[in-house]
Amino acid sequence: MNQRKKIQFEIQAMWFDFRSFAIRTRRKTRRQIWNKGILLWWYKLWIRKNEFHQSLNMDTDAMLAMTDEQRFAYIADLTKKRNIAHQRDLATC
Repeated sequence: MNQRKKIQFEIQAMWFDFRSFAIRTRRKTRRQIWNKGILLWWYKLWIRKNEFHQSLNMDTDAMLAMTDEQRFAYIADLTKKRNIAHQRDLATC
């Protein structure tokens, strides 16, 4: 392989490393801001009457951005909201 091809290969490798880093960083930032922040805040505004509402599903993307304590609190809160929604659903039947 001549010198020019080696340099070209190295530049290409650095570019791919940079792009993969940028994509990982963008995904992590999205999880922090959207999934863990805005979306969970929106879902906490009220408890839905339908126990199968999407806000009562576990958000694994948000859980990736949480610490262990936050994850435990999130699961406890989600369980509580599911139980309340279930009781409301039973009451309407």
